[in-house]
Amino acid sequence: MNLLKATFYDEFSCMGAECPLTCCGGWSIVIDEKTLKDYRMMGGEIGRFAKKCVKYDQNLQGMTGDLYYKNGSLGRLEIPALDLNVRIYQGTDSKTLAKGIGHFEDTSIWEGNVCLAAHNRGANSYFGQIHTLDIGDKIILTTKLGTRTYKVTDVFKVSETDRGGLADSGENMLTLYTCVRNQRDQRWCVTAAEV
Repeated sequence: MNLLKATFYDEFSCMGAECPLTCCGGWSIVIDEKTLKDYRMMGGEIGRFAKKCVKYDQNLQGMTGDLYYKNGSLGRLEIPALDLNVRIYQGTDSKTLAKGIGHFEDTSIWEGNVCLAAHNRGANSYFGQIHTLDIGDKIILTTKLGTRTYKVTDVFKVSETDRGGLADSGENMLTLYTCVRNQRDQRWCVTAAEV
């Protein structure tokens, strides 16, 4: 039988007596979605094990070191209508947004709803014109996992406390946030669906 192994396996070492569980029997493993699908499709003992013990968490997808580029970014966002092509970094604090677009840490970087934020004014005002996007405008996301194209589906204002746009989605989509000029309690929100 061809045994598939998760990418972390080469770096795995048994904890021996320090492990509170017996080897394999009590593992709760989190792996990438493709490897999980491959394991489950194998059938037999390994297939049953994968269905019972192995989990895939899309919010962890993209948060492992191997998905960061050497420059520290998670990828690039391109919006041709705004002549924008900029790097994406993990986090949405001021230091991160000074470098480029920020990725909301509690959202996926690839599957489901990918949520991003950037400044709307100053030297790094990458999202300064997102409110001018038209329905159907193209947005391209590139990460180490691949490239996806999205089309703008909506442009609207939300309250600064409205976190509804960060909710997970069964569909691949983007949600972009930036402040509204001279309206501190408002945010521009742009949603886009994968084409």
